[in-house]
Amino acid sequence: MLDHIDYSEYKEMLFSFDPEAKSKELYIPNHFWHISLSVWLISCLLAPVTLDPNTAHPCLILSDDLTSLHYSKQHSCCPDNPERFHISAEVVGMTALSSGSHHWVVETGSNQDWLLGVASLSVSRNAEISARPENGFWTLCFRDGELRAMTSPPTPLTITGSPEQVKVQLDYNKGMLSFLDPADDTLIYEFTHTFTETLLPYFYTQDSHPLKILPEKVLVTMLRH
Repeated sequence: MLDHIDYSEYKEMLFSFDPEAKSKELYIPNHFWHISLSVWLISCLLAPVTLDPNTAHPCLILSDDLTSLHYSKQHSCCPDNPERFHISAEVVGMTALSSGSHHWVVETGSNQDWLLGVASLSVSRNAEISARPENGFWTLCFRDGELRAMTSPPTPLTITGSPEQVKVQLDYNKGMLSFLDPADDTLIYEFTHTFTETLLPYFYTQDSHPLKILPEKVLVTMLRH
């Protein structure tokens, strides 16, 4: 804990703790400038996306913290609510994306059958449709040992094996959805589209090995009189 610091000292302390904060908007109300403050800076790990259990197909098993999923041949008992996917082993995230930039990293590991990306909020939950842009899906697919961008028709991608991690990066306003190797941010594939609907993070698998949304380091600032 640091006691009795003014705004400028607090700002410099924040930047030294998290250099990336210099590129982020920092707002402290004017009336805080001349008040003695106790400042707590807490670093924690949080998942940028959590899965919505109300949308998960009955064959998908979600972790208790809603950050991983895997396939099971045995259907689980779950409410038959309208937002649930009933035909294919799909689930979407809770975070609605309708502006700005967002990203999340998924560990695919040994999973050999998956799709990742985004889906429009309005996609059908009760029909068997291809996960392609004309149907409201922008996805990357790994199946049968081959990686494809799910365009129409699908675009084969020349990459050796299955990537163990995939970074999904959305810039809604610029109409760009990128898939990258998070090790060095090498671009795997990029969709361009003028998005007009709310999007949701999208996941599909028919493999018992899990897909895991990786946590990220988050700086939490607490100000106290």
